[in-house]
Amino acid sequence: MFMLCTLQLRAGQVLEFDRDDHRLKVYHGQIVKIKADSAYVISTERATLLNQKLQELQAAHAANQQLLQVHRELHDKVRAIERLTTQLLHKIQQDKRIIDINMKQIIDALDHSIAVLKSTNAQLQSNNEALNRQLQEMEQTVKHLKKQIRRIWWKSTADKIVVALAAFGTGFVIGGL
Repeated sequence: MFMLCTLQLRAGQVLEFDRDDHRLKVYHGQIVKIKADSAYVISTERATLLNQKLQELQAAHAANQQLLQVHRELHDKVRAIERLTTQLLHKIQQDKRIIDINMKQIIDALDHSIAVLKSTNAQLQSNNEALNRQLQEMEQTVKHLKKQIRRIWWKSTADKIVVALAAFGTGFVIGGL
């Protein structure tokens, strides 16, 4: 019976929801006087579901904050890579211009060297032809000198034979006397 009285007391009791109140638990049959601007009334089951969804939302918000921080860090890294890429591209273009200038200078120097070598080769060809002519002339002179030396040798040998015959003839004549 005591329980029935307590339930009736509760049922007849008027609860007040003031502006400072954040929540108020009421039971079936209780009367609530709302003094705040507005209030929501939901069941315990719905409140539990709402609290669960609120916790999920808070977990998703925390994950979102972490992902946002990672995104900011990655974005900063991407910007740093973009700056480095831009600097590298500028350096590559600058090096390309320098290489183009150097390559043109090298090609000009090679063209000049080729022209000098062609001129030198033509002069060497001319000199070689002149040397070949002089060599042929010298070979002709050597052949001529060899003939002259042989002729002189035969003449001197013939002179020696004549002198030897004359000496032998003179010695024979003198010896015969």
